[in-house]
Amino acid sequence: MSETSSASAKPTKNFFVEMLTRDISLEDAILDLLDNCVDGVQRSAEGVDSDQPYSGYWAEISFSNEGFKIEDNCGGIPIHIARKYAFRLGRPPEMDDEDRNKFTIGTYGIGMKRAIFKMGMDATVCAQTKEDSFSVAITSDWMKDEDDWTLPLEETGRSLDIEGTQITIRQLRPGIEEMCREGNKSKLHSAIIGQIRYQYSYILSKGFAVRVNGYSVTPAPLELKWGSPVNTSFAIEPYLYEATIDEVEINLAVGFYRPTPTQEEIDAETIVDRAEANRLRRGSKDIAGWTIICNDRVVVYADRTLLTGWGGDGLPKYHPQFISIAGIVHFRCEDAKKLPVNTTKRGIDASSLIYLYVKSNFMTKGLKIFTSYTNKWKGYTQEEHEISDNTPVLVPQKIAAQIPKENWKDVRRRFSSSEKKDIEQSQRQFVPTRLPEPKRDQADSKVRISYSKEIDEVELVADYLLGECEVKPSKVGEVCFDHILGKAKR
Repeated sequence: MSETSSASAKPTKNFFVEMLTRDISLEDAILDLLDNCVDGVQRSAEGVDSDQPYSGYWAEISFSNEGFKIEDNCGGIPIHIARKYAFRLGRPPEMDDEDRNKFTIGTYGIGMKRAIFKMGMDATVCAQTKEDSFSVAITSDWMKDEDDWTLPLEETGRSLDIEGTQITIRQLRPGIEEMCREGNKSKLHSAIIGQIRYQYSYILSKGFAVRVNGYSVTPAPLELKWGSPVNTSFAIEPYLYEATIDEVEINLAVGFYRPTPTQEEIDAETIVDRAEANRLRRGSKDIAGWTIICNDRVVVYADRTLLTGWGGDGLPKYHPQFISIAGIVHFRCEDAKKLPVNTTKRGIDASSLIYLYVKSNFMTKGLKIFTSYTNKWKGYTQEEHEISDNTPVLVPQKIAAQIPKENWKDVRRRFSSSEKKDIEQSQRQFVPTRLPEPKRDQADSKVRISYSKEIDEVELVADYLLGECEVKPSKVGEVCFDHILGKAKR
């Protein structure tokens, strides 16, 4: 008769403290802490569906070789959440009830702890709500003790000036200390500002304020052209799709955020490591490609790859010709597990059924409309710019709100999953029908000539024909053609 014993499945603290942190960069660890601030707004604020739901809320990040601190006024952590859930390594099922009816982004319950372990060996978390205030210390001795999985929680009275959370991390790990050493003069400072500017662009535009070492971060633009010049029958409009599928709200918009590129701009995108390329580019506000948002959090910014449909389903691969096209998709759900976001919250789960459905049917459809548009306007950028420059930009949700109900069309496609054949859904789309086209007589009488040559050879020809080498490539080509045309007409 066999004997039954047991095999230990107890986790080791070393795995969480040392190994789990290797899968995340320092920048992503800091953004995890910022995610918690935003989730705090969702849990504590009223009227989160307003146009500026984050107005008045802020987070302050500061660091040097002496330590790291993040503090906010986002409502704090309730003490019962701290006792039961907040400091556990993983998210227990009961926490789902706490976040019901709230559009949070956290789903796995490791962000704050992993960020602390990534950065240092000693930390203090202080939080204050309307009702209570507490402090929790995470020490190097606790991190090394494999048997002690509890943390001391001290009720402190009203120890903070605001209702929020303050996390202070000391004894920075050697590599982290070096990255933080110069504070606002470090590469880390610039990198964090850049990531917040893009990945929190939607949240910042809705009123949230973030400062990094005293520097206020401004959001990257997420606007599209919409409208028509005076006394014209045409209009530059985006393609829009709205749906609620399996409790996930979806808002999609794709169109133009700037005029179509000139040939000089297209040429600039093919020039590598040249000052001329920087002079020609207009990339300071370059949001070309797809930006994907999950519960207000940008998880993909300006993607131009097969991940978002470029080069698949009959679409061309991204090319500088399409630099004026931008698309934005916002997935929103009270159950964060239904969002098509990966475990790092820094990318899309490309195997998500709802994402595949939206991508293959609507992201692709929208892109085809506007890539086709740019093909029609090749060679007529001056005329197109006159139209585009007189068309204002607007955030997609305001565009959707101004389109008459009768201009929307119901979508009859069916969404299905392996678990449910019929999922509750409502879908509609707006297809632009008044996009401008070049004048037919001009289009019939002109063709584009395009080719590539070595930079040194172009400069040599420019010097020969024009007496200078610093000339736009398109100008050199035009002069070459006119030179031969003059000879041909003799």
